[in-house]
Amino acid sequence: MSTPEEILRIITTDSNDLKKVYVEEPLSKMNSSEKQQEFSVSNVSWQNNAISAEIESNKDSILVLNSEFFPGWKAYVDDRRTPIFRANYLFQGIQLPSGKHLVEFRYRPDSLLIGSILSLIGIVAVFVLSYFLKKRHNQ
Repeated sequence: MSTPEEILRIITTDSNDLKKVYVEEPLSKMNSSEKQQEFSVSNVSWQNNAISAEIESNKDSILVLNSEFFPGWKAYVDDRRTPIFRANYLFQGIQLPSGKHLVEFRYRPDSLLIGSILSLIGIVAVFVLSYFLKKRHNQ
């Protein structure tokens, strides 16, 4: 089993640390300071479709989730949606402001919603069609 530090990595905003993570698109400016990076990761929960953790950092940071970047994942910091970017070619990353935050990654693909709606329409159509066929047959 992976430790929280292996699953979630905090990267500081110092220019030397940013070289440790490759991102495909430019990130918004993050406040950097001279103080030493201090952070903690606690209460990590890894379920089938969700990953959450409480993260506290004294600096703006980049959080890298060592899980494959794949469409359908959505990230939330304190229940506010935040964009996910591709980090280190394969993994997921988010910008994390300093302070204590509840970070959640949830897998909710749009294809699941579309498939559910189409299935529901199909079930309703079958019931409506069978009702009219039964009514026609009884006449």
